[in-house]
Amino acid sequence: MSEGRWQIEGCPLKATGLAVDGEAAWAAWYGQAESPAGAWIARSAGVGQPFTDARPLHPEAAVSDAPVVVAREGAVWVAWHAKEGEEARRVYLSHRRAGGEFSQPVAISAAEVTASYPALALAGEDLVIAWQQGEAIVATRLPAALP
Repeated sequence: MSEGRWQIEGCPLKATGLAVDGEAAWAAWYGQAESPAGAWIARSAGVGQPFTDARPLHPEAAVSDAPVVVAREGAVWVAWHAKEGEEARRVYLSHRRAGGEFSQPVAISAAEVTASYPALALAGEDLVIAWQQGEAIVATRLPAALP
């Protein structure tokens, strides 16, 4: 998916997120060998096609990791956890409308408690996002038709 060629042997904390939408596929991954190291996303136009246009999800973050992705009708949503400055690690969300650019990262979790390991699902007209916050699991529903 990228030139970094970073490999790990089955670490479950560094899984690659994958979403398929028609012929297209989206992959989100953590890349230590990428520049900057952190969470990345790329798109494949179809079966047998390479993943292209790899981009970092949160290049200004000191740490970004654990990306997950869902897609439908050309739109894509991606979530990950990241740490900016002295704040606790938080869960962030970005989306892309069909043919558009990804939105700026938006913090979804509270700033006071460390948050990590998001999960995403599409449920009807909603986007469901869940994550670990401290010792609790938190979930929320957002309209999938985000601006």
